[in-house]
Amino acid sequence: MNRRFLNLILQDSNTRIRSLYLLDPWKHLFYPSTGKTEAAAVRAEPENQKQDALINPLKLHKPRFRFESDPRVKSMHLFSVLPKESCLLLADSTESAFLYDVDLNAELPIPAMNFPKGPNCVCFSTPHPNPYYPLDTHCLYVLDLSPATAINTIGSSFEVLNYFSSDHFSTPQLSPSYKNSYYWQSLPQPPLAGDKCSSMMVGGSTICVSSVEEGVGAYTFDMLNKVWTCQVGNEWVMPFYGKAEYVPELSLYFALSADSPRRLCALDCASTTPPAGPPTLRHTFDCLDHLPEKWSTYKSHLANLGSGSFCIVSLCENMKRQFAVFTGVEVKPCNDGGGPLRMIRHLSERYNLGSHSVKCAL
Repeated sequence: MNRRFLNLILQDSNTRIRSLYLLDPWKHLFYPSTGKTEAAAVRAEPENQKQDALINPLKLHKPRFRFESDPRVKSMHLFSVLPKESCLLLADSTESAFLYDVDLNAELPIPAMNFPKGPNCVCFSTPHPNPYYPLDTHCLYVLDLSPATAINTIGSSFEVLNYFSSDHFSTPQLSPSYKNSYYWQSLPQPPLAGDKCSSMMVGGSTICVSSVEEGVGAYTFDMLNKVWTCQVGNEWVMPFYGKAEYVPELSLYFALSADSPRRLCALDCASTTPPAGPPTLRHTFDCLDHLPEKWSTYKSHLANLGSGSFCIVSLCENMKRQFAVFTGVEVKPCNDGGGPLRMIRHLSERYNLGSHSVKCAL
């Protein structure tokens, strides 16, 4: 199922106000017809690429929601999408958290986290791993990979939000005991931490984390038994950067390459739980247009739009000016599903950040 929009949160460095924008990727970053898509695939061939591709400017309209930071709070770090696409979890660098429903333009307070989290968090949303729990019980695992950056470094950097999903966002709010529908649970500390970590969720029951730092290696977390395990030899690392996204239509994981954030890689993970080794690199694609020569990319992020479509957000700078470049890409099999995978790079648009910074793109 394809996403309707990309949730983009920008922060004004002068006022500290954060604004939520809803970016329609199918309008801005993807061609509307099969013919134009095929033409884009031809232009993407190496011999047809231009060195300095023209990237059209992106115009963001009125934000859907604005929220200010408490002057006593250092920053708001945690943003995540729950299974319902329009429902966002937001939390600051203390323990405070709330939900925001985009469709209803409604806020819902939820219990505070047990411990604050820093800016380098990764989240995994899944049905509850215990098969004896009700089917509508979900979990959001929140892992802080750099706990030292949180305000209070004493406490768990790993927690799970247990909640009961509902088709009606306002239902729990109308109940006097609505807070009982959401509760945080502290989990064992991961044996590793750092900015340069890769992560993925395998089979809805195992979280894998590895570090590029020498001697750290890889660990898996059993979500049912709540136990971290060091992988055999503790010597392998995952060949990608950041968080890998699973695409069920292709039975593969996708992430940005560890060698270059400008390349998209497709990975196959062993069916054993926990995995017996790192995911296998199946394909690598050059996913971004050639940026102007004087532009330098300092950070990239992959957003899964569903069914093999992605948005790659690249943060760039040129002469002290900063831009966010959004690129739409699509991965699909050749020959109507019977051939190898190919990647089609659709459109790119750039947004001049000015006094703003990108807090997240979900």
